[in-house]
Amino acid sequence: MYVGRFIAVGKTEDGTPFALYGVCSRSFPDRTVEVKEDRAHVVPTDPETALNPYVTYTCMRVVKGRLVVTNGAQTDPIADRISRGEPDRDAVIQVTYSMDYEHDEYDTPRISAAVSPNGSCWMGKVGKNEVEFRLLEPEKGQGFVLSVYGEFSRVPELPNLEPGDLDDPLSWNPVRWFDHWVCGVLAVMEEGTWKLTAVQG
Repeated sequence: MYVGRFIAVGKTEDGTPFALYGVCSRSFPDRTVEVKEDRAHVVPTDPETALNPYVTYTCMRVVKGRLVVTNGAQTDPIADRISRGEPDRDAVIQVTYSMDYEHDEYDTPRISAAVSPNGSCWMGKVGKNEVEFRLLEPEKGQGFVLSVYGEFSRVPELPNLEPGDLDDPLSWNPVRWFDHWVCGVLAVMEEGTWKLTAVQG
């Protein structure tokens, strides 16, 4: 199934919080993820598309123990507001809503999340015809997925999401069923710090 970009959040069976951002793309498959300390960037391998803000952007950023995950230019504004002391809820909802969906040829929705150190998270989506935000509090072994397209776009609970080996998120349900995987980044809470690792297709 084709879902476009997506965010998965949850906890492993032992209660370790994690988040996965993934890029599935038919239009711009030549992309990779660069991880730099407390943030990760989606960047094209083709320099001609480097200036396109829908192709090149920060997809993850760690700020004040929080993990901000989005599919576009809203990452830094959300992180900046959290760094100034604003609640995760306000930062995620207000920034994502004010920036609106991506006004590209596909009217691509914006998806955003802010994950706390204990794994709870504010996550939501702004599309051309929909706005939805939720507070998610995954239990051990439980995960949630929000995608740009597809049947998981309503942030449903996914009881079949079994992270298993964190070294191989592409084997997870339902991620292994997503078509046109390009790249992504996995964040895992380790000893009170979010550890970011690029995941290439």
